[in-house]
Amino acid sequence: MSYSFVFTGGGEYIYIDESQSSQVNQSTQLLSPLIRGPKCLRFYYYVYGGGIGNLDVLLWPREEQENYVMWQGTGEQHDAWIKVSVDVGYTGESQVDMEKFMRVM
Repeated sequence: MSYSFVFTGGGEYIYIDESQSSQVNQSTQLLSPLIRGPKCLRFYYYVYGGGIGNLDVLLWPREEQENYVMWQGTGEQHDAWIKVSVDVGYTGESQVDMEKFMRVM
């Protein structure tokens, strides 16, 4: 699996090339710094091709041991960038965790 971090004039993105993976059922995690809500998380994602798996957006409240699924994308989507907006209504300190679970065969 290879990763590329790209910085552009309009933002940043991470490219994960699953075709180079030698392991099955891998995951990748992107964790935010501590935030205090309410906030709105906006991002674009592109998942196209075989063995995609899930893309989850989780909330990790600082004072709790559990995370909460705020949004989930499952399987292959469209051959295009898709915009997502997720409301973070929690007002305490927390972190947002974006996890990509790949089912590479």
